[in-house]
Amino acid sequence: MSYVVIAEFKVQPAAVDQFRELMTRHAHRSVTTEEGCFQFDVCQLRDDPSRFVLYERYANEAAYVQHRADPRHKQIIDQITPLVVPNGDSIFWNRMVAGQVSFVV
Repeated sequence: MSYVVIAEFKVQPAAVDQFRELMTRHAHRSVTTEEGCFQFDVCQLRDDPSRFVLYERYANEAAYVQHRADPRHKQIIDQITPLVVPNGDSIFWNRMVAGQVSFVV
């Protein structure tokens, strides 16, 4: 069972490109350097480019706690805080099973 975090952000319109660049870099570093970080997707809403959702999947809650304790996490929070509209939300999930979808054409 994995530990999943879904975080939503509303970004200041003038800061969308900067936020996307910072979060994409952070996501890549997290997945490639943190043993317990299995997935870190940065998603941008099609109809409102100032809205983002992060989908993060960790081995367990301890891996997420370790991610948050990394100095890079504090650095990214310091960088994005002035770019976002306050009142973003994070939701924590336990991932029970992975499904696969197949398409027949």
